Amino acid sequence: MAVCTLGHVELLVPNLAETYDYYHDVLGLEEECREGDSVYLRGWGDFNKFSLTLTEDEEAGVGHIAFRVEEPADLERYAERVEDSGYDVDWQDAGVEPGQGESIRFTGPADQTFELFYDIEEPDVPKEQRSRLKNQPQKLVDRGVGARRIDHVNCYVPNVAECSEWFQDVLDFELREELLIEGDDVGKWLSVSPLVHEIAFVEAEEPSLNHVAYYLKSRGDLFRAADVLKEHDVEIKGGPGHHGISQANYIYQDDPAGHEVEIFAGGYLIFEPDWEPVTWTEEDMPEALYWWGKGRKFSDSHEHSDEFE
Repeated sequence: MAVCTLGHVELLVPNLAETYDYYHDVLGLEEECREGDSVYLRGWGDFNKFSLTLTEDEEAGVGHIAFRVEEPADLERYAERVEDSGYDVDWQDAGVEPGQGESIRFTGPADQTFELFYDIEEPDVPKEQRSRLKNQPQKLVDRGVGARRIDHVNCYVPNVAECSEWFQDVLDFELREELLIEGDDVGKWLSVSPLVHEIAFVEAEEPSLNHVAYYLKSRGDLFRAADVLKEHDVEIKGGPGHHGISQANYIYQDDPAGHEVEIFAGGYLIFEPDWEPVTWTEEDMPEALYWWGKGRKFSDSHEHSDEFE
């Protein structure tokens, strides 16, 4: 029984065509299919049918964040755990999302919607676009930034410690790194795999999306991405730079709907079964977040926001 990986993120966008152009032409995602008011996209290295859903809506926001579980029976097991923790579970029929089997949806301590699923089709890659590498679903795509795969999500929440503990106790996530400022829980980075994080929680007054991140193949691709963004008149909000937490290289920008997107390279992997969470404090700032390179504000609503420039 386990949650095994981040599956996809649904973003609500007021102008679907404009936002689609950013993710397809600038970020370089592939369109998998369209249904109703939604477009389903993926990176050329994503093994699931889609990793990003753009759904047209009156206001920008997040529809849901989805994780894949290890086996079909895990849905019943996690549904029971979620309900025992005090939250309702909504079962979704197979086919509600294209190529995906039944799933469960629920909110956590910050009233954000999460989904767990198991069954999912592989990407529908045309024969001429398939890679000769049997362990890669598609040839490298160099359109725009050429994002390889989804990497993680970062959520703003007013209750960092509660959200982190709930994900550990109910969904079996592991705490990998944390940031404490003057003893307050400011950020928690959690994962279910050797990655440093598939999800992070960062302090803010109101729950919302901090960012969704897509992984690039190398640091060189990240610097190439900076040129691509400049050529498309996309403002670079932070980076290129190097995080202390996660040890990854980054660039931050906004999509046309105002959702923050991180493109991400490098980092480190955790294989030790007895890993102890790494704790950073105000004494480690700003290097904990920005080891080198241009930073950006952690959160405009954060009481310590001046420390996160």
